[in-house]
Amino acid sequence: MSKKVNNEKRNAQKMAKLVKANIAQLIKQSRKQKGYSQTQLADLTGLDRKTINRIENEHFSPNVENLVKIFHVLGIKPQRVFTV
Repeated sequence: MSKKVNNEKRNAQKMAKLVKANIAQLIKQSRKQKGYSQTQLADLTGLDRKTINRIENEHFSPNVENLVKIFHVLGIKPQRVFTV
């Protein structure tokens, strides 16, 4: 592979890591502001508490459907995270 392709790949990986970290921080912060425990958020979204924990600690990336569920319960507008 060329250096340019390798650099683009590294940059994309760095950007994905930042997005994942920002989403995790936003979810954790919003959950705490609402006064929810991870268990309560899990119950309200239909997800497992371990899944919520893994998302907040950047060990797991939720699929879009689960992300929308979490955002809905926490009152997060997707536009706040994703702009087109």
